[in-house]
Amino acid sequence: MTMQTDANMIRAYQQARSLGAADAALVLLCIGETESVLVSSDAGASPGVRILPFGAGAIASPPFRHDPPTPFELENAIAVIEDELMPLAKTLPSPAALVVAGEPVRPLAQLIGGLESASSVTREAIENLFQELATISASGHAGSSGMPTARHFAGMLLILREFMHHLGFATANLAPALYPSDLATR
Repeated sequence: MTMQTDANMIRAYQQARSLGAADAALVLLCIGETESVLVSSDAGASPGVRILPFGAGAIASPPFRHDPPTPFELENAIAVIEDELMPLAKTLPSPAALVVAGEPVRPLAQLIGGLESASSVTREAIENLFQELATISASGHAGSSGMPTARHFAGMLLILREFMHHLGFATANLAPALYPSDLATR
C-alpha cells in the first residue's frame, strides 16, 4: 500500500466517523474489486490500516466463474474469507460501529432502499439475502425476487455476511460513496 493510499483511507475513515461513530470505536471496511481495506481504531486512537486479500471480484482461486456462483464456488469463497477474518477477531475494537464502503456495495444499498447516502442493514437482513442467494445458486436460476445474482454482488454480499457473522457486528452502515477512487480497481 502506498502512502497516498494510506492517506486516502484515513480520509475515508474520518468521513465514516461523521456517520454516527464520532465518539465510539469504528471499523471501516472498504470492499474493492480484488482486495479490501480495513481501517479501525478505538475512539480517540489513531486508526490502523490493513489490506485483505479479497474483493467482490476476486475472493477465491479460482474466483467465481458463474452468475450466480455455484454452491461449490460459494463454499470455497466462504473458507477463504473465514481463514482471513478469524485472526482479526482478536485485534479489532469491540464494541465498534461498522461502516462498509466501496462501489460493490452500491447495489446492496439500492436494494435496501438507500441510494448515495448511508443505509443501515442488520446482520439478519444480510443473512436472509445470502440464504436467498444460496437458494438461487442451488437452483441455477434467478427466480422473481429481483435480487442481483451477478458474481460481483455475490462476492460483496458474501464478504459482508462473513465479516458481520464472524466479527460480531449486528448492524452495518452502507456508504458506497466513501470509497477512495484510487482503490476502486484494486
